[in-house]
Amino acid sequence: MLGLASNPPRIWGRPWKGAGLVLSIPRAILHRKVMWSSFSLIQAEALMDISPCMMVNPGFPMRDKRICGEGEDIVTTSHRSACIAGAINVLLAGNVLAAPAEQGLRAPASFHRAESIVEKALDSILASADSDPTINNFILDRNGAAKRHRHLNTLFSNHYLSSARAVEMKMVKSDCGGTYLQGEVCGYNASALNCAQSNSELGYFFKTESLSDNRAIIVAAWGENSPPTSLYRLVLVTGRWVIDGVYCLKVGTNFNFK
Repeated sequence: MLGLASNPPRIWGRPWKGAGLVLSIPRAILHRKVMWSSFSLIQAEALMDISPCMMVNPGFPMRDKRICGEGEDIVTTSHRSACIAGAINVLLAGNVLAAPAEQGLRAPASFHRAESIVEKALDSILASADSDPTINNFILDRNGAAKRHRHLNTLFSNHYLSSARAVEMKMVKSDCGGTYLQGEVCGYNASALNCAQSNSELGYFFKTESLSDNRAIIVAAWGENSPPTSLYRLVLVTGRWVIDGVYCLKVGTNFNFK
């Protein structure tokens, strides 16, 4: 049996006059300045190096607990969580926790280059349309382009093409009385694929929202952390992913995107 010293234990430098189960924190731990690059609740608990001890009290069972020694810094169980939270706050306030940039880390990007088969299929179509205006003319059937470039049918579903051509025809009627006029802007004055009047200098970045065996919803942007520009639905037709719907987020144009 350990003897009790004449001086009572102290809690955070003050004499503790109560009795009951307490937790011991070695003085060296309390007064040591620690610098870490990362921190967690578990590590905070380890920092405290908690070990149970007992205050001598006739009405409190001793069991196998350690008796608190002379002048030992202690903390009651009720203060345990507060101590851990306080340790974290102190470290944060003192800039002990390094920011991700200081640690050489980067926050995860919102979008990425095409990775999956379906994302690569979409990226290939978008890149081809950027370099070949014939594709957008085919989609919108400008001046009979649908018949002249039938080979492009394999890239798109009939539902998407019908929707895009309906939008185009409605605008041609509104702008130019239903006929393309030389020197006039008639119809949808943007790409029915990338939803813009220009192309992305960096290419396209994607995030797949949902994917099944024959259907995918993909969000596209013009940079890793750029605002999203459009939504795409692709469907698998005879072993090939084709565009079935496009929704232009900035202007709200909907091409068969349900």
